Amino acid sequence: MKSLILSLGLIGWSQPQLPKLHSCHAPPSLLDPGKTVGVTFVTAQPNACPSFPCKGDSWGGGPAAPPSPEASLGGGVVERLTPFSLGSLQGLCSWTGARAAAPNPVRNLRVEAQTNSSISLSWEVPNGPDSQNCTYWVQCTGDGGRTETQTTRDTRVTVDGLGPGSLYMFSVWVEKDGVNSSVENVTSATAPNPVRNLRVEAQTNSSIALTWEVPDGPDSQNCTYWVQCTGDGGRTETRTTRDTRVTVDGLGPGSLYTCSVWVEKDGVNSSVENVTSATAPNPVRNLRVEAQTNSSIALTWEAPDGPDPQNSTYWVEYTGDGDRMETRSTADTNITVDGLEPGSLYAFSVWVWKNGMNSSRETQNATTVPNCVTY
Repeated sequence: MKSLILSLGLIGWSQPQLPKLHSCHAPPSLLDPGKTVGVTFVTAQPNACPSFPCKGDSWGGGPAAPPSPEASLGGGVVERLTPFSLGSLQGLCSWTGARAAAPNPVRNLRVEAQTNSSISLSWEVPNGPDSQNCTYWVQCTGDGGRTETQTTRDTRVTVDGLGPGSLYMFSVWVEKDGVNSSVENVTSATAPNPVRNLRVEAQTNSSIALTWEVPDGPDSQNCTYWVQCTGDGGRTETRTTRDTRVTVDGLGPGSLYTCSVWVEKDGVNSSVENVTSATAPNPVRNLRVEAQTNSSIALTWEAPDGPDPQNSTYWVEYTGDGDRMETRSTADTNITVDGLEPGSLYAFSVWVWKNGMNSSRETQNATTVPNCVTY
């Protein structure tokens, strides 16, 4: 049990008067809740001690002036002075007592998760007896000085309603028996919003060019963008940029890729936006004329370099002297184009189509055989 001494200095004491000791109860606000402590009451008049208990920081039998603020006497001891009057009896009540000890702070405060509108924190209970019976206060302060405070009995909390891509400082302290612990702090940021309108701008047989718009949110110009392209075989290329466009090169020809783009700000990543695209296939190799008649020309070529060359479609376009254009497709590496005019020059173009992408064109000129001269 903690000790408490109450002394009453009376106004207008006369020298012959001898103090008399009495007892009353101490104000509970100075002590651990639920604890009652015996105190000593001193009066200058015999049998003049008030026969009523103390009530809080005032005397129950007469009008009391507002108490003074507590003054720390060191070592966890506080003092509060309360003027009072009881009939013709006037004095000053001086409460001196020990406050309940402050609880220990939380341990291992850390950030568990972040979204673009919330941050989740967790911690361990403080050292000390009855550490499960605590209230935790969590205060969140943002870049603009806006502060949010909430309480919990759990050792984790999710603070939501936050702005995207913003930095926050979190303070967590323990309250027990009306006394607060010291404060533990951690700084963290919400995730930025994702990029907008991600799209493919151009493709070659070794690169894919992407573009997008900046994310919604504050200071959206001050972001780093990560771009990752993953191909059919699991091969991955990753790039970073401060711009809203990038060309990812070093890719395989005629291959399908999933390209992912996300924003990084203050060390936190946004959600990922994806787009699927393909590189252009390589062109056919060794295009040549195999045979000619007076109405047809036969062409042949080799499959292009690159993965899965058998799974390609070949397009053949030809133009004659009269600028008449015809186009045909085949899955083979040879074709015979008939219905041609005898003794005519034709320009042939052959290209590969795969995954919705065309290769560059290979060209070859050839002439049909003229008709025989009859006499």
